Amino acid sequence: MNWLLQSPMSWSENNGDQGEFLSSVMSTAEALNNIILNVNNLIYVLKDSANSTLRSDLTNSENERVAKYINGASQALNRIALDFYMISPSFSSPSAPSIVKSEDEEKSVAPFKDDFDYLNSLSGINSSIDIDLYADPDCLSIGAKFETLEDALYTFQKYANKKGFNICKGNSKQNVYQEYACSARGKARKRETDRKRNRKSTKTMCKCHIILRKKEDCWTVTTSKLEHTHSLLTEEQIKMTAKNRYIPDHIKAQAIALYQAGESPAKIQYFLENEYQELCTWSMKDLYNMLYRRRETIKEEISSY
Repeated sequence: MNWLLQSPMSWSENNGDQGEFLSSVMSTAEALNNIILNVNNLIYVLKDSANSTLRSDLTNSENERVAKYINGASQALNRIALDFYMISPSFSSPSAPSIVKSEDEEKSVAPFKDDFDYLNSLSGINSSIDIDLYADPDCLSIGAKFETLEDALYTFQKYANKKGFNICKGNSKQNVYQEYACSARGKARKRETDRKRNRKSTKTMCKCHIILRKKEDCWTVTTSKLEHTHSLLTEEQIKMTAKNRYIPDHIKAQAIALYQAGESPAKIQYFLENEYQELCTWSMKDLYNMLYRRRETIKEEISSY
């Protein structure tokens, strides 16, 4: 069940226009919506196919998402607890541990930061690993080992984001080998000249790629060529490329559900930015266009009956 859809649409304490962006300080109602969103996403990631137990086979990227959802829900819980403490101090029992600050302490809630040690405890990675090591080519050097292809792809994607290029899948053979490469590999294709939008090709015959082969129970890097034939982008520029502005299907479904429940695109974008943080690479315009296309598709389906 999507609990967010059970909440009243009039929860927002902002009496202005619905399209107005929410303030940087969450209201109590917004905090409660934030908790529901994060719990829904925790359920989406953690439940197994049988809906009977929690998954224990999370990838590094999934562990990172779980930590973000927990941190997001914790921030919102502290916001609500602080409000109730200020409104009705009797809710705070002296004999019970409180998650709100006492009167002698400053009444403010500092934002949570991603705790990489916590991520490591979830995934079993040595806690001495620093996230900046993804920018080190040694993490993709010949001989580097990964438990799954998903872990290898996650590492290569992190490296690419740090260095400033996009990636794509190359040649592969199931359970034998897999190639990942810079998206600028290959030659530019000749296109029709009468097209309305004829973007310049990004293909530059780039040779940057890695090849992994299945050896025993893990995937090992057997080829690693990380030099490029083109200029690289900054981290901010790479986020704005069309490839990285793609909205994943499960987030599209989440946004559509919120839109159908009466939320404005601006408010939906706020929730998604707060929930996914740096993983939210699409712009407000991208989200609006997606929702508009969805609305037009529904209109066409209705008119065809």
